[in-house]
Amino acid sequence: MYLNPILRLLRPPDFANEDRMRSARILHMVMLSSFFLLLAYAVVSLFAAPRETLRLQLLLLMLLVSAGCIGLLRWRRIRLAGFIFTAVLWLVMTATFLFSGGINAPQFSGYLLVALMAGLLINGRLGIAFALVSSAAGLIFVWLAANGRLPEPRITHTPFSLWSVYTIYFLAATVLLYLTTEAISQALTQSRRSARALADKNVELEKIRQSLEEGRAELAAANEELTKEVAERQQAEQSLSVREEQYRSIVETARDAIYTLDTEGNIISLNPAFETMTGWAIDEVIGKPFTLLTHPDDIPIAMTAFRQVLAGEIPVAFEVRIRTKSDEYRIGEFTTAPQWSDGEVVSVLGIARDVTDRNQAEDLLRQMQKLDSLGVLAGGVAHDFNNLLVAMMGQTTLALMKLRPDHPAHSHVDKAVKATERAASLTRQLLAYSGRGQFQMQPLDLNDLIQQNLHLFEVAIPKNVSLYLSLRAQSVLIEADPGQMQQVVMNLLLNGVQAIGDEQGKITVITDRQEVAKDDWHYWEKTGQPLTPGSYFTLEIHDTGHGMDETIIERIFDPFFTTKPTGHGLGLAAVQGIVRGHKGGLRVYSVPSEGTTFKLLFPALVDDEISESSPKQTKETAVSGTILVIDDEMAVLEAVTDILEGEGWHIVTASSGPAGLEIYKDQRDDIDLVLLDLTMPGMSGEETFRKIRRIDPQARVILSSGYNEVEATNRFVGKGLAGFIQKPYNAEQLQTVVKQQV
Repeated sequence: MYLNPILRLLRPPDFANEDRMRSARILHMVMLSSFFLLLAYAVVSLFAAPRETLRLQLLLLMLLVSAGCIGLLRWRRIRLAGFIFTAVLWLVMTATFLFSGGINAPQFSGYLLVALMAGLLINGRLGIAFALVSSAAGLIFVWLAANGRLPEPRITHTPFSLWSVYTIYFLAATVLLYLTTEAISQALTQSRRSARALADKNVELEKIRQSLEEGRAELAAANEELTKEVAERQQAEQSLSVREEQYRSIVETARDAIYTLDTEGNIISLNPAFETMTGWAIDEVIGKPFTLLTHPDDIPIAMTAFRQVLAGEIPVAFEVRIRTKSDEYRIGEFTTAPQWSDGEVVSVLGIARDVTDRNQAEDLLRQMQKLDSLGVLAGGVAHDFNNLLVAMMGQTTLALMKLRPDHPAHSHVDKAVKATERAASLTRQLLAYSGRGQFQMQPLDLNDLIQQNLHLFEVAIPKNVSLYLSLRAQSVLIEADPGQMQQVVMNLLLNGVQAIGDEQGKITVITDRQEVAKDDWHYWEKTGQPLTPGSYFTLEIHDTGHGMDETIIERIFDPFFTTKPTGHGLGLAAVQGIVRGHKGGLRVYSVPSEGTTFKLLFPALVDDEISESSPKQTKETAVSGTILVIDDEMAVLEAVTDILEGEGWHIVTASSGPAGLEIYKDQRDDIDLVLLDLTMPGMSGEETFRKIRRIDPQARVILSSGYNEVEATNRFVGKGLAGFIQKPYNAEQLQTVVKQQV
């Protein structure tokens, strides 16, 4: 246990640096060797005679200094330990020389050892310094010896001590020489190694230089390529910036709503068109599911398309109703596409176009086309049926006129006449629907019409239904046919009565005035005829019946469509045709179980449009003459012949326009009147009329047609048309018209 500190002192210190390790170990070995040599010398000096106290003191000092310097080495103070050891050794030797004979002292050569030791253990400069100081001390000793100033030697040497000193010097010189040689050898080895390392480094440096040259060339090429890439990237970034600005401008100014959704269906972005379309502010809907803005019935359609996009598909365009901020719905046509990133769909891009107005326009167009086609069909059916009715009514009324009232067949023929009149009423309603009914347009006050026919309306309404009037205080002047207007009011009243049924209810008739704007398409949606903006008088008939849903409202004006067990489906169709013929509009308001309101609009008649016209004074004159009847229906020709010949007329018939022209050319001087059918195959009545007038500009022609007089005769205005008779007509009506024109 007590020897551990001593053993640690005997072990050389460890250093991480190889050079410091080598210097420390050499210095440690020198100091340790010196310590033991001095210790041996001190022991020998104890037994030598005479025993010198000064020598022992100096030896003890060196022993202590050696031990202290070894301790400094343990504390890693290499240079300090070497300097102290060398300096104290030099001082001890110098003191010894003073008392041992100066340069004659046997240990004077120790100066050389001290200089070598200083240069070896510390550095060369310190060794040179010790050599110079030692030389100066030697010169001083020589001068002192020459002048007899050196003291007598106090330290004497016996032969044994002298040889001991020489032996110690020899051993010390040998050790130092060995150490010096070893140091020089190591230095040379290190030098050779350094040279080889330097050569290797030079080779490496050359390779590095070559690599640097190659790298410099590559770097120059790379730098040039990089400069090119930077220029291209700057150009690409500039182009991208331009494209982004263009895209942003397109998105911001687009009239269609452009949006993106995340994979959960939440709204990520919107453009300003969305605000215009829906009224919602963008901040109000960002981050919310798109289903909140979708009509509940349309959510399955939207979700199906959304799932298709998430699956990477592009669904076809679809329509969905969008809820606006005012809780109304607009129809949007959607086009969607997936947005990809790293092979996955990360969002959904969509464009929504507001097609509400377009769809409404298409519906109106379809309605107009349907009305036109149904009108053509109804007009065609009515025209052909009217030709048959002419024969039926003409023959039956003629037969009734010839039968005595007490004749057994009189009542049967009378019933046949009434049946044909009811059939004629149906054809008039068909013509009214097609807008080709017989209109006698004149200024008309709707309030007066309703008041004058109130007793008739009340008779038609059962006891369980109450009739209320809410008429405008001022007059309601329109240009209309009184008979047609009476039919409109009666048809709507009967429709309300049928809607109420056997329950208690009421019907209200209202008249008022209203301004119509250009975009009020609701009022002409059912007629298919746009209304001219301006002032209109309105006729509203409201009932408290069972009401209708949208499906029924869409069809109520179709001919022959009815929800009544006994209805023939022409009442409302006739109303629609009459309103359209009067350039008016209509709208239907109805809620199931809450009743129905029909609102009709007619152009208001201003004061300067009202013209007082005196009724025509006609004079029936019983005359005889020749009448040319041109009609493609043989039954009509036969009926007209039978009716007029019974009155004393001579009848000539033709079944076509060309045949009639040939007859007129041959008998123009004998023909007093022409009864001409407007609609004939091949040469029409209009063309036949023009050619007859070319033959004789004074020819008197009565036009016959199932269409209304206004439509039938508007192409003959100013061309000398003598008269008009609408089919179907009976014997009395035909005779009256003919007598008026001859």
